[in-house]
Amino acid sequence: MSETARQPSRVPWLRIVSVVFMLAGLAFCVATLHRAGLAQYRNLLQPALLGALVLAGFVVLVASTFAWRAYFEAVSACRLGFPDAFYQLGIVLIGKYVPIILGGVLARVGANASRTSASNVIAATILEQCGGLASGAAVGLAFVAWWVSPIAGVAVAAATLAAAFVAPYVAHPAIAVMHWLRARIRRRDDFAVAPIAHAPVRIAWLAQVAEWSAVTVFVALIVHALRPDIDGTAIVYLAGAFLIAVVVGVAAFILPGGIGAREGAFVWIASAVVDYDGALFIAVALRVAMTGIDLLAGAGCLAVGLARVSANAGSTRARL
Repeated sequence: MSETARQPSRVPWLRIVSVVFMLAGLAFCVATLHRAGLAQYRNLLQPALLGALVLAGFVVLVASTFAWRAYFEAVSACRLGFPDAFYQLGIVLIGKYVPIILGGVLARVGANASRTSASNVIAATILEQCGGLASGAAVGLAFVAWWVSPIAGVAVAAATLAAAFVAPYVAHPAIAVMHWLRARIRRRDDFAVAPIAHAPVRIAWLAQVAEWSAVTVFVALIVHALRPDIDGTAIVYLAGAFLIAVVVGVAAFILPGGIGAREGAFVWIASAVVDYDGALFIAVALRVAMTGIDLLAGAGCLAVGLARVSANAGSTRARL
């Protein structure tokens, strides 16, 4: 028997702890919602509301797919087909519930092995995540600023759109730093940074702004259905607060899906317009809803991509 065969298999403790932590957090959310009673959820079953939620979710998925295609093209000079990009979006939607988001990134590297290098896929994913954090924070801040002053909200929104012209000049140094760190880790002094196409980066930024705006509409509809007693201005504030909380959760990447960090940030920011119990109720309701949507949307994206792969394989066999 070889030395390798005698070595015991390593137990993936980090992944096990991550899953247990995620399930415990979701159990807490469900228990909190159960204590609140079921009467408040009946409003969510209205056909008009369900249709609006489906439409907003569809816009989020399409905008996210366009953003990933654009970032990928900016770094690799390769244009992904929409079904392929849709599939790779699903990989990340599900993979973000794996510790440190490595599951989704590594799967993307494998899916693009015939198109470009692993470093390009990682660079595009880093740009996508950083762009998502920045655009999400900007859109959330615009809605929160609107609650303070409509003029301030419009000013932040205008600055967010104008940032599309600046984004390429920020993206290139960010990728340069990534390649420099990679070279240092490998103890190499030479590293090259390919130029980044500006137009795709601008398109990606605007697509992510549209994505977060659709998420805001989605959240506002749910909050209004659960708490119809909250006025419209406060709902706008809460939707913006949720975006900022999502950014905090993504930044806390060691936590699966940012669970705990997102809810804590939301409750703290939302306390300006609702009491603690109300903020906690909304936070856990949105956690359960968004987790379910992430997993369903991710599964749908994966199904589309796998169906395309199966169809291509069938056509290849037919030609042979």
